[in-house]
Amino acid sequence: ADEAAAAAAASEVEDCAICLCPLDGPTWTDPASTAPHAAVPPSSESSSPNVADAYLSRQQPRAVLPLSCGHSYHHACLSDQLRHAQPEYGRRLLFAGCRCAQCGRYADHPALSHLTRRADVLRGRVDDLVREQLRNDHPARWAEATNNGGSANTCMRQLVEEGRRLYVFYLCSSCEDPYFGGTVA
Repeated sequence: ADEAAAAAAASEVEDCAICLCPLDGPTWTDPASTAPHAAVPPSSESSSPNVADAYLSRQQPRAVLPLSCGHSYHHACLSDQLRHAQPEYGRRLLFAGCRCAQCGRYADHPALSHLTRRADVLRGRVDDLVREQLRNDHPARWAEATNNGGSANTCMRQLVEEGRRLYVFYLCSSCEDPYFGGTVA
C-alpha cells in the first residue's frame, strides 16, 4: 500500500506556481548538455538565448523550465514574470520578480539569461551600494559583521539583506547606474 501511494505521488504532475496549471509540457534541457533536447530546436546549440526563448514561446508554450533551486515553471509564465520585473527608471529597484516564487532564490536558467542578466548586474551594483551605506550608517554593526570569525559570512549576508529592505535605490536614466534614494519610511 505504501509503495502504491509513493508511485501515485511520483506520477502526479506538479502545478506551475504562477498560473496554477499542470506542468505537463516537455522539459527544456540545456543545449550545452548531452541530454536529449525535448523542447529545444535542433539549431539552438549555436543560437542565442533570445532564439531559444522565441522558439519555446511559439512552438512549446507549455515547455517546463527547471530552475537550479529544483522548482519548475512553464517557460511562458516565468518569461512573463521576468519581463515585468525588469528595472525601470523612476521605480524602486526591488528584484523581487527575478526570484523563484516558491523559495525566493534567483530564477536562473539558460533560456532566461537574456531576461535576468541586467537584473543580476544591477543587483551586484546595488549590493555594493548597500554595503557602502551600511558601513557609513552603522559602523559598529559593520565592524561586528566583518570581524565575526567563521560566522562573518552569515552575519554579513543578514546585514546586507536588512540593508536591502532598509535602503531605497533607483536607476539613473542618464547613466543607467543605481543610486541611493534614502531609507524606507
